[in-house]
Amino acid sequence: MATELAKIPQSHFMEIQSLENEIAATNYATKLRREEEAQMAVMREQTVKANEQRHTEVVATNVLQCLTSVGGGALSTLKWGKVPVGGILNSVLGSIATAVAIQDYPRPVVRVAASSVKTLLHNQIAITTRDILRGMS
Repeated sequence: MATELAKIPQSHFMEIQSLENEIAATNYATKLRREEEAQMAVMREQTVKANEQRHTEVVATNVLQCLTSVGGGALSTLKWGKVPVGGILNSVLGSIATAVAIQDYPRPVVRVAASSVKTLLHNQIAITTRDILRGMS
């Protein structure tokens, strides 16, 4: 085989080497492209999954906020003698939930719960404002 290579003219030998280098480069580029496409597919899959989880979190938060709003309105009517126990509970629980929501915990359950329960504070502020305004007129 070595004698056969020696018979090949130098110009052809360099051309063969050049072609072999081009083939190797093309194969390497193809390998890199496949790896990049596989990586992009994984990233797309992760993005879709994250979007689905975020959508579920948003829906759950909105539903629970509606229910919490109704519960907060009912709770605000509770009094112990002249002490507005319901209003105090709404304010305290809502304030704690707001503090937790501001922390932006990594667990979705905590985020949903905090965002839902902070509705109690918002409701109580609205109820108290309404009561103050009614007292002014």
